[in-house]
Amino acid sequence: SLMLKLAITHSELLRSQADLIAPVQELVRLVSVYKQSLEDKSIALKRIDEENERRKVELDIAVRKLEQSYNYEKQWRNDHTLNNWERIFCKAALNRTHGRRWKFVISKVKQRASLGLSVF
Repeated sequence: SLMLKLAITHSELLRSQADLIAPVQELVRLVSVYKQSLEDKSIALKRIDEENERRKVELDIAVRKLEQSYNYEKQWRNDHTLNNWERIFCKAALNRTHGRRWKFVISKVKQRASLGLSVF
């Protein structure tokens, strides 16, 4: 009876091995067939990833330049507005003062304006 059980178990193992050999060999064949194309695709995907990283860096640089130009333009607008007001003040002050002394008056006007006092 023990010999019979061993024989049956051994035959089941051999049958399982025989049943698995065909699919395993087919898988090995398919891997060997498609291995090269998968490697090519992997190389292509790596190239695409490197190109995307390069473009991401370029885009970050462009965004930083755009932000800098926006901040510069905003500062220029503020300075330009201030310069326009100074020019208007100088024209008005020239009518009240003598000659070229208005250049020395601007600093005093700025001090008075920062203190909240009357400019004139």
